[in-house]
Amino acid sequence: MLRSDFLQWLIDCKHWLDSPALRAFGGQPASWAEVIGFVLGVGSTGYGAVESPWCWPFSIANNVVWIPLFFTAGLYADTSLQFVYAVLGAIGLWHWATGRAAARGKLPVTRTPQWEWHLQALLLAVGTWWLWAVLVHVHDSAPFLDAFTSVFSIIAMWAQVRKYIETWPLWVAIDFVYIPLYIHKGLMLTAALTVVFLAFAVWGWAVWHRSLLRDSAEPAKPAAVFA
Repeated sequence: MLRSDFLQWLIDCKHWLDSPALRAFGGQPASWAEVIGFVLGVGSTGYGAVESPWCWPFSIANNVVWIPLFFTAGLYADTSLQFVYAVLGAIGLWHWATGRAAARGKLPVTRTPQWEWHLQALLLAVGTWWLWAVLVHVHDSAPFLDAFTSVFSIIAMWAQVRKYIETWPLWVAIDFVYIPLYIHKGLMLTAALTVVFLAFAVWGWAVWHRSLLRDSAEPAKPAAVFA
């Protein structure tokens, strides 16, 4: 009985998240999932730009809300990607909050090692090809773009977890692909949010670059976990 009640509650939640909340740009209806995702996404990216571990709780909550949004839009890779994001978000929360440099008390900004660039390029090529084949089989609405952006996003997310400064130019490149994709799917508010993501990515790039220079020039200092 409890299991059936819980399943019904999940179904009711999905129906509510799918229901129209307001009209976005061009008169397109925006669902509650888009509206809530907009708020959580701004919080996640904003906190990430200023190196606060609070970006990860916002990110995980955003992933949960966006699962029904992308599933309804027929973007199945993006739907599955939210589960991967949630796991990486949990790792990122621990990694940023505890840090790897005991003297600092927080994870410093660093650069991606050369060997990881080669591995990322290989993963992007092989992962996109494999996921594209899967998405064609399940009749995804945009199989190649969905596959490419999903694999690329995982690489960028991992760079953010590791606090590599290159995460931001990677997100800039991804956002330029996501914006027209979301417009094509009628997700106007999500497309607008991605424009906000793009602006935050440029800002975060500048902030992290200053931190990178400071971290390499100054001696280590202790810091609060949730600053």
